[in-house]
Amino acid sequence: VVMSGRLKLELKKGGMVIDLTNGRKLTSNSTLQVFHLIMVPDGSLCSFKATKDTRLMAMGINDDAE
Repeated sequence: VVMSGRLKLELKKGGMVIDLTNGRKLTSNSTLQVFHLIMVPDGSLCSFKATKDTRLMAMGINDDAE
């Protein structure tokens, strides 16, 4: 969840990121909307670029943890 600022999505071919608030897949070079719940699946082939100071709230699940 982007809390403030501006975050741009960069997807490689075959990558996928989903905006759960809108219920749609995001495209490369999309700017993530503030307060939208975003799902980034394992192997999503994406990166994010902050284009101004940005604050995030993130949660991850690590199945490899011992």
